[in-house]
Parts: sequence; C-alpha cells; structure tokens
Amino acid sequence: MFGEAAIKPQEEFYKDWALEAYTATALDISGPALHADAPIAVLKSGLWANKITGIASEWSRQFPGYLAGAIEAAAFGVKAFQKQRGLHV
Repeated sequence: MFGEAAIKPQEEFYKDWALEAYTATALDISGPALHADAPIAVLKSGLWANKITGIASEWSRQFPGYLAGAIEAAAFGVKAFQKQRGLHV
C-alpha cells in the first residue's frame, strides 16, 4: 500500500509468524520469547579480524532483532569505521 491509499487503510491484521509453516520451526513456538544475545560486532581474530563489523539488528547490544537495534548497530558500525580510519565527524 502506497501513496494516498496508505493514509486510510481499510483493514489491519496481526500475523503470528511462529505459526507459519514456511517461515518458522517448532522451536519458534516452544523456544524463549526473547531474542538471542547479540554476538560481538567486530571480529577480533582470524582472516577478517577488524575488517568486518556487523551493522544489522542482530548485532545490537541493547535491542537485538528490532528496528531500534538496527539503528543502534549501524551507528556503532559507523563510529567503529570512523575510529579505524582516524576520521572525526
């Protein structure tokens, strides 16, 4: 839905993706309701050490798996990049 039609939706639906056969597994229904802890965003060892920074919601320390987490992780990634390059903004 875009444009003028998006201003006045005719219906709204709540979808529980945990019950979708092609989206979820049995663990999605019986597992914990919280998102998993975020992994370390910057690799500290191996071939890709200090060359890759996770900037999606999955790497958010405070809000993993949520839109706010994507914003937080992206902001962290930008700051890490600037620090690594010696840039000050």
